[in-house]
Amino acid sequence: MPKLIHIFLIEGLPPELQKSFLDATVDFNRVKVSDIYRQLAELLLSQKRDKEALYVQELLRGQEIRDFISTGRGTTNKPQIPLTPTEKKVPTFSQPLIALGTQIIECERLHAQQCVELKNQQGKLIDQYLQQLNAHNKEIRENRQADDTFFDPKSLQKIREIVAAQPDTVMIYPLVTEKELIIQLYAQGDVVKTIPVTVGRKELGNAVYEFRQLMEYCEKPGTHCGNAEIPQVQAASQKLYNWLMKPIEAELKGSSVKNLVFALDRVVRYVPMSALYDGKQYLIEKYTIYIAPSADLTDTKEKLPTGTQNTQVLAMGLSEARSGFSALHNVPQELDAIVRKNTSDQQGIYPGDKYLNNNFDFRTLRDNLKGHKILHLATHGVFDPKSANKSYILLGTGEELTPDSIYQLTGLSDIHLVVLSACQTALAGPDQQDGVEINTFASNFLKNSAKSVIASLWQVNDSSTAQLMEKFYGDLAYSKTPITKAQGKRI
Repeated sequence: MPKLIHIFLIEGLPPELQKSFLDATVDFNRVKVSDIYRQLAELLLSQKRDKEALYVQELLRGQEIRDFISTGRGTTNKPQIPLTPTEKKVPTFSQPLIALGTQIIECERLHAQQCVELKNQQGKLIDQYLQQLNAHNKEIRENRQADDTFFDPKSLQKIREIVAAQPDTVMIYPLVTEKELIIQLYAQGDVVKTIPVTVGRKELGNAVYEFRQLMEYCEKPGTHCGNAEIPQVQAASQKLYNWLMKPIEAELKGSSVKNLVFALDRVVRYVPMSALYDGKQYLIEKYTIYIAPSADLTDTKEKLPTGTQNTQVLAMGLSEARSGFSALHNVPQELDAIVRKNTSDQQGIYPGDKYLNNNFDFRTLRDNLKGHKILHLATHGVFDPKSANKSYILLGTGEELTPDSIYQLTGLSDIHLVVLSACQTALAGPDQQDGVEINTFASNFLKNSAKSVIASLWQVNDSSTAQLMEKFYGDLAYSKTPITKAQGKRI
């Protein structure tokens, strides 16, 4: 990567600070852009330049996703097409997609039979388009002469919008460094509070791993967390609470904060923040909690209509065993509890459509998104920490819905909420695993115009999941006052 990129990032900093940064990042050709942002954030924090550091933290969250996707799709064959013609080909190649999209809109308006074939053509073109971009990705990254994000330390606009969207909201950015945890809190009025916590990356990773192991044990079939196990879980949770929340506890209480938006970092992404325990209460009992992959990917404007009349749910699930995956016997019950097929249906909360097992295939998913505001997928899903391309959602036919195929779901622009109720990501050990795969998979839906995503961090007992989902949708639909999706998770 050209040294010019990194000089561009620190333009405007004092000369001695520039030198310190450049000395810390000697091998420019081997380091990822996200590593550069991380080092710059740490350096700015060491100089008490809190607002600049917070802005770089936001750049870091988005860049980690881009780096992870790039690594997963990387190619070892250098493209033969020069860079500039490659860039010019991107809009040219998209022209057939635009023309086809226009045909599909007209086809759907007329309810014509050929819509399915047109959408099949669109899927193939999107796949070819992604392959074209992937093939040129390495060359573009090596040859571009400026970073694709303009460095403006004063520009906190998107973070400001999130905090202003709902009263009594703060945004929290933990930064996990090798020697300490640094928590940055942003509140209304452009107030930035920075608090260092004396816990290094390794010790924090060990604590997260211990907590995850205990939580996942309690959810295994045949186990039951009773009087002996629950205190262990609470103690492990409280240890994390003392590092992640206790240092900012006074700030939150003093400002009457009700809503917390977290942009998590490294191993902290594996922590279910709602389950942090202060010795008396869990965090979810005190605050509404939202996790943002980055501020830039967060939609603060689109909200679900109140009640059920104007909200249709597309619910799809897998209850049968598939190769390598156990059966989810309670999925039919879960879908029945959520979706009401018609006015005479005695079950269900929202009107909508449901598809189970072999009826839940890619074409059915793709062709039924339009007109629905919630997409509920009750099936196995895997967030792979090693490669963006190896993450997937298992369709009812046993096929995999991959990140690239998500981009073929052009109807996601109608979807306010995607719920992935049986997905999981594995924390293999306490060291050097950053959880970027969680943000990356969610970002595929968000970048393709879905407004928000709810996903589980590990596979919860499907009987418990069915009950939890029924409660969540009931609260979302029938609350006497309008509530957000994050508040629905809390109630």
